[in-house]
Amino acid sequence: MNPLRVFGCTSRSVIVSRASSSFLPKRSASSASASSSRSDTLDSEILQLPSNRQIGYSVCGPPSADNAVFYLHGHPGSRLEGLHFSKLAHKLNIRIICPERPGVGLSSPIPGRRVLDHASQISTIANRLGYTSYRVLAAAGGLVYALGCAKASPKRELKSVGFLTGLGPAEQAFVGVRLGHRFWRRAAFWAPATMRRVIDRSLVRRAQDEANLGVYHDYITQAWKRAEAHKRKFVDERPDEEDLLVEMTRAHFIQGSRSYMREIVLQIEPAGVKLPDIDYPSFKIWLGGKNMDRAVRSIENMTKELEKATIRKFEEDDHFTLLPNRAEDILRDLLRD
Repeated sequence: MNPLRVFGCTSRSVIVSRASSSFLPKRSASSASASSSRSDTLDSEILQLPSNRQIGYSVCGPPSADNAVFYLHGHPGSRLEGLHFSKLAHKLNIRIICPERPGVGLSSPIPGRRVLDHASQISTIANRLGYTSYRVLAAAGGLVYALGCAKASPKRELKSVGFLTGLGPAEQAFVGVRLGHRFWRRAAFWAPATMRRVIDRSLVRRAQDEANLGVYHDYITQAWKRAEAHKRKFVDERPDEEDLLVEMTRAHFIQGSRSYMREIVLQIEPAGVKLPDIDYPSFKIWLGGKNMDRAVRSIENMTKELEKATIRKFEEDDHFTLLPNRAEDILRDLLRD
């Protein structure tokens, strides 16, 4: 199966095409109604570059909006995380653009890609959509890419940078991380071939099985129900978010496991992104107060090395409820200069 639909372009053109609806991750019959009320306001598009590489992204909100926010998805995540904002984008009169990183969903892979490369990808999409300035909001695994934008994006373009939880790069990557998660991250360095085989057999083969979409859905939801109590509670109480979780992770694995592996390496060793070297006026950070000890420790350590950062904590939320419950508060904070 070729998960990338190739659109033709001339050698000097940059073309935007609507993604084929047949490729979009499909819901199982049991869960289709849960998210249908949101998905009709999210467009998936493909930006075809002169190099014949393509960037997949989602966009929501009125095309006439003056403010653009690039949402950098988590890990594993995809452009479909933009569904969190599909209604809010219209309410707040902003465009929310969620680009997929190379090798994820609709985006072509780039061997040897770096964190700093993402800044130019965002600038390219912004220019194509007619924006000379924009803001960046990152979630969890997108945090290092937000820092990369703060370092590499032209200051005249990047108006503000914010992120939700996440772990800092390099020396902060393992602060407060449980032993099991630490081992899993290190396995990307110690035994990459073995780790890829595990991911291919458990996640990728199910994600790519278009004839049996319910298999991946059941596998993910059952895995979550075996997880920590707060994760089980989240899945049980929020069937719409459960469905979104399934769809956005399936899009992440549709091309295989290489990008997933590369993401782990870049989060731990993001070449060129050293906190003391990032010259950006301020950062906005949002945290949940429940089950967030490891993220809070990592963020607090990280902010000591950034020139200026403001932290807002929502005591009643955790890593999984923060965005679904507080998206409007977060966006209003981000837009406030």
